[in-house]
Amino acid sequence: MGGSKNTLRMRMLKTYQGVIYSLVLVFSSIQLNAQPDGAAIFKQYCKACHSEGTDKTVGPGLKDVTTKRTKEWLKKWIKSSTELINSGDADAKKIFDEYNGLVMPDQNISDAEMDALIGYLEKLAKAEESTTPEASVVSPTTPKKKNTGNGILLLIFIAFILLGIILFLWNKFRRVQDKPSLTKAYEDQELQFKSFAGRHRKWFIFGGLFVLLFGMKTCWDAAFMVGVSQGYQPIQPIAFSHSVHAGQNQISCRYCHASAFKGKVAGIPSGNVCMNCHKYVKKGTRTGTEEIAKIYKAMDYDPQTGEYGPNPKPIEWVRVHNLPDLSYFNHAQHVVAGNVDCSKCHGEVQKMDTVFQYAPLTMAWCINCHRETEVPGMKTNPYYENLHKGLSGKYPGKKITVELMGGLDCSKCHY
Repeated sequence: MGGSKNTLRMRMLKTYQGVIYSLVLVFSSIQLNAQPDGAAIFKQYCKACHSEGTDKTVGPGLKDVTTKRTKEWLKKWIKSSTELINSGDADAKKIFDEYNGLVMPDQNISDAEMDALIGYLEKLAKAEESTTPEASVVSPTTPKKKNTGNGILLLIFIAFILLGIILFLWNKFRRVQDKPSLTKAYEDQELQFKSFAGRHRKWFIFGGLFVLLFGMKTCWDAAFMVGVSQGYQPIQPIAFSHSVHAGQNQISCRYCHASAFKGKVAGIPSGNVCMNCHKYVKKGTRTGTEEIAKIYKAMDYDPQTGEYGPNPKPIEWVRVHNLPDLSYFNHAQHVVAGNVDCSKCHGEVQKMDTVFQYAPLTMAWCINCHRETEVPGMKTNPYYENLHKGLSGKYPGKKITVELMGGLDCSKCHY
């Protein structure tokens, strides 16, 4: 009986093994039969140095390469351009000389991937150049203009009311002059008003005080808003989109504003920083060549020859964030020492097409931040680490904020 059970178990085990083996074969055959994606291969191996069009970047554009070179030649070049150049191939040597001895690295890809890549390049050569309709071009976000239509209508309405009151009073004045008998009636009305005001003196005093206090409060609030530019969104000379650069392309803030991590000011990148990318990226995702052409003009750069002229000019960017001269603010102190994220003061810049002032940047706003922001122990900075340990011992169980570290001392910002 025991032997028959063992035999049955062995048969079941072999059956399961057979099923698993069959599934492995099926999935393996599917994987083996899967065709490589030429577009994905191009993106992985070629896109960093070559465009899909005819524009030169680090290397030539590959749109027409299959019409200029044979498939066999392309395979040799992709496999080892150095070996093809050393073999004495005329076309390979010509490319080598044209790009000043710049050699393409050997690409370790299979024959199937190479065939898929060349097939993709052949499709590019056959495809007609697509042109984006003018209507479909997405323009960068422009500063939102306040809706002043209702305000203008209100001012016109008030002006008409005031004009009507002036005409009414002028007409009454003339009638009094023309008819002296009416003077007595107006004098009687004046006496009646004085009598009414005398009987309700408390209400008139209360109403007058209310109007006075309301006016003073309005003037007080308005005075506190002097110099506050929250929401300020100027139009820049070039429609630079942070949502494309910092958001879509995920370029770090540090790449363009390196000074923010080293000193007082964040700094505005020069045109040379723009050209690090736009020497090769000649067409924007939203504005085409229009805005990038403004960079070339400022830098006196010819994208056709790749040469700079003798008359570059700085790009006159409009400053968005501006603190009064009586205040001292150091970016590195906050970004590096304080580990404050850029969005704390500037908002989600990666979602902005045109940057605007996100925070009020008032004294009250800064003081409130110093009172609430906790400062963690900074083992990378011995000064703050020792200070943090001392305060932790002095205030056990209490959150160590910038305020406790002297962040509300007047001389810190007003020296």
